[in-house]
Amino acid sequence: MYKLLTFASFVAVVVGQYGPPGGCAGGCVGESACVSGACQCYQPALVYQPAVGCVAYPPIPMGPAPVVVPRLIPQALPGAPCEPGVECTGGSVCSLGICVCPPELVQEGTVCVARTVYGIVPPPVIPVPVLPPPMALIPVGAACAPSRPACVRGAACGPAGICQCAQGYFPTPAGACLGRRRTRVSGFEYKH
Repeated sequence: MYKLLTFASFVAVVVGQYGPPGGCAGGCVGESACVSGACQCYQPALVYQPAVGCVAYPPIPMGPAPVVVPRLIPQALPGAPCEPGVECTGGSVCSLGICVCPPELVQEGTVCVARTVYGIVPPPVIPVPVLPPPMALIPVGAACAPSRPACVRGAACGPAGICQCAQGYFPTPAGACLGRRRTRVSGFEYKH
């Protein structure tokens, strides 16, 4: 295991191990010997200190463990400014940079509440008109009314009150009208 030494510890180790310039002039203290002009401990796990001899490596101070702090999301009340990353509270939503209550709610202090809770009448419900079912189209040759024609595509209600193909169209056996360009429909060939 590697140990981290501060600069002061490193200097102390170097001066302690090798002593002042000139080698082991004063002799080595404790269970150590002078090797190549420097005091060294017999046990490799120890370091030489000139005043006390061989001592264990100083423990590396460990700082406190980091504290995990939950990430806080910025919040804004109804009516306050908001932007991406800001959470609108009280039932409001961010719209055009402001926290606003949805249409079915109204702001009451710092929250959005139902309109009926405080006697405020909700906005009127606009009824969607129901369209009558489409009328069946009248085939060519059948009776029709000029005031309310409902002839098939390409046909019109004639003066006699009968659906007939318009100019540029011709009748088919199925009661429809086809343009002159089409010559085949469902296996039938029409000559114009």
